Amino acid sequence: MKVGIVGNGMIVPIAIEAMLRAEIKVTALWCRNEAKGKPIVEKYQIQNQYTDYQAFLNDDSFDTVYIGLTNALHYQYAKDAILARKHVIVEKPFTISTAEAKELHALALEHECMLFEAILSRYSKNYEHLKDELVKIGKIKLIQANFSKYSSHYDEFRRGIITPTFDKAHGGGS
Repeated sequence: MKVGIVGNGMIVPIAIEAMLRAEIKVTALWCRNEAKGKPIVEKYQIQNQYTDYQAFLNDDSFDTVYIGLTNALHYQYAKDAILARKHVIVEKPFTISTAEAKELHALALEHECMLFEAILSRYSKNYEHLKDELVKIGKIKLIQANFSKYSSHYDEFRRGIITPTFDKAHGGGS
C-alpha cells in the first residue's frame, strides 16, 4: 500500500507515524497552503506535495488516500478520491450524514475501491486490558461506555464562540 495524505491538521502526523511503523509508504501530501504542508513533507520525507487536489489525485505514486480534514469536508474529498479510483481511509467521523455515508459506500462498490473509517478502538490498550479482566468480572449483563475527550474549543463554545469544531455547518464535532 502506498498512501497520499490529505490535510495538515493535528491528526495527520499521528496517522503518518502509524503508517510508517506499519511499513506503509507515504508518497504525497495535499493541503491548501503549501507553506503549512512543507514541515510535514520535510519531516517525513514525502516526495510530492500538492495544493491542487485534482493534480494530487492524478499522482500514480499512491493507491490509497488518507483524509484528515475538517469533518464537513470528508464526504466531498472522499467522493473525489473514489471517482479517481483511489482507495480511501477517512478520519472519524466518516461523514456528517447517513445519506453521505451511503452514497460513498455505493460509489466505492461501483468503482471497486476500498473505503474505511480510521477508527479501530477494539485494538486499543483499554480493550486489551478489559479482555484480561473479563475472567474476574463474570457474566456481563450490561455495558455502558463513553469514549470522549474534553475539546480544547469547548470553553469557547460555552462562552458562545462557535468554532468550526462545534459549528453545525461543519458537522458539529465528532
